[in-house]
Amino acid sequence: MSATISRRAALIGSALAGVAALVGLGFEGSKLLRHHAAGEYADLVNRLDEPERAAVIGAAILAESPPSPTKLKEQAAALRGQLLKRALASVIAADVADGRLAEARGWVLPQSLALLCVLAARPI
Repeated sequence: MSATISRRAALIGSALAGVAALVGLGFEGSKLLRHHAAGEYADLVNRLDEPERAAVIGAAILAESPPSPTKLKEQAAALRGQLLKRALASVIAADVADGRLAEARGWVLPQSLALLCVLAARPI
């Protein structure tokens, strides 16, 4: 039995590796190419898959009831504390389960998600 790899096996292996790389790039490439938020709340906003779309909802919330800068800082600090212990999905699910909801222009959101939307809508 020979320890060498046939040319056909090498080509098939290379092709499969290339396909796997392309598939991975297709799934994760959008995350690599997307715009990342900057500023005081970037660590929170960048947890969102599409901060630009969240900013649209955040602008609607800000138009109806803009929070004071002090309150916004307090809420962001509280959310950061929660995210140290739990995943964002878990924090959002807890908001829904406990009835902590926000409403703006027909959108009903968990408060933690509404806060992230507001932070995404704030100018850098």
